[in-house]
Amino acid sequence: MGILRNQLGRSPAIVQTQGYTLFTRSDIMVPHDPKWTDIKSSMYGIDDRFKADLVIKIPLTLYGNWDALPLLFPTFAMNPIPGTSLYGNADTPWTLQGRNNDQIVYTNAQITKLGDLHLGVDEDLWAAAVEVTAILGNGLNPEAAGAYFTRGTNPYADGAFSRSNYSRARFAGNWNGISGFTSIYAQKGFRVAWKLDAKPLIADGYGTVDFTIGEGTNVGSMKCIPIGPTGAQVDSAQQISTPHGQRQSQASADLVIASAAHTITLKSAALAAHSVAWGAEPLRVNETMWETTRGFTAGAANAVASVV
Repeated sequence: MGILRNQLGRSPAIVQTQGYTLFTRSDIMVPHDPKWTDIKSSMYGIDDRFKADLVIKIPLTLYGNWDALPLLFPTFAMNPIPGTSLYGNADTPWTLQGRNNDQIVYTNAQITKLGDLHLGVDEDLWAAAVEVTAILGNGLNPEAAGAYFTRGTNPYADGAFSRSNYSRARFAGNWNGISGFTSIYAQKGFRVAWKLDAKPLIADGYGTVDFTIGEGTNVGSMKCIPIGPTGAQVDSAQQISTPHGQRQSQASADLVIASAAHTITLKSAALAAHSVAWGAEPLRVNETMWETTRGFTAGAANAVASVV
């Protein structure tokens, strides 16, 4: 018997959650891979495996989605407090809806890796994928129907796509009050990266049931080749001629990168790294990196960053 074309299910998909619709720049590939742990003996070696966990990673390289900033930069990531649950006590479903009407609803999913940003005209906004992680539904056993996801069909409907959610724009930086850095232009755009220390919480017989904000809390960083500051100003801002043991935050200030429509702020940012280049083409003041430190007001922790 030959292949029937109706067996060749395929189509791109949109992602829907919490009232938002996300479009991707590339195909979505989702591995459904349980964790299998070896069973072995000294006599025969590995003779079998048992299922120990199921964690489903959904990488999304986004098309635009400036409209979904509250979703893509959640409070737990912008103001991370160690010990905070990422998933809370209520499941948040994420749906992959295919144009061919195929649908998978992930029962309990949350963003566990923020998307890096390219702020400039020459490259797409989303420089790295947003990672969504689906785990066991709240109060469910792993063997229960729909504990992780449900397959089905649902009529696909166009109408959510808007090119206004896609943007390439010229950005400029302002490292608030630091001499030489109040007007920063980037030769090759600004690259903003994030570190979200999301640690799995595992229960025997259930596998991963939550993720927790770890002590290596979210750190925002920005790299660019700055046009504006001199080498001497970079050296001063980087605390080159300061005693070992001086805190990085002693030369920190909010770093604001803004276009006509959007503003990304790295709070209490300090200049962490700098390269000096020699050649016919590279600029002498070359790649420079800032990273956030944690600010406090009256002893209470401030947010690390904001994206609006």
